[in-house]
Formats: sequence, structure tokens, C-alpha cells
Amino acid sequence: MRQKRIIGSHFCNAFQASEVNELVSPGLVNPVVGTTLPFEGVPEAHESMRSNKHLGKIVCVVARARTGHSDASFSTAMQASA
Repeated sequence: MRQKRIIGSHFCNAFQASEVNELVSPGLVNPVVGTTLPFEGVPEAHESMRSNKHLGKIVCVVARARTGHSDASFSTAMQASA
């Protein structure tokens, strides 16, 4: 069996984003998160991308009313990426 890996995407439309969420939410694919920042960290995230000094995805947490993950899995993922 061949294994495939989605490394990332710079742009997608709403339909594609929804489709990706359908894979991520049940844990069928796991995004590579390099850094998690609060919303106030957006300037730092932009500078990191501009200077190409980031590894993995940069997540800026805007609101956590609904993440698409159970609280336990989200907390574990955030701790692992810290």
C-alpha cells in the first residue's frame, strides 16, 4: 500500500477547506504544526513567514468557541506543539 502525505497548501477555497476539515477532525490526517500563537502574535507569525524561518504550520488562535477537535485532543496537540 502506498502512503501519501499532504504537506501543505498556501491557498484553498471554502469547499477545499471544508474537505480538509473532514479529514483532520476525525484524525485521518494530522497537520504539522510548528508554532501556536495567540491572535496578538500575528505580526510575529508574518515576520517568521516573510523571513522563511518557520518550520511547519503557524497557527494563530483567534477564537476557541469550536475547534473541530475534542477538548482533550486539542489540548494534547497544543502541548505537543509547544
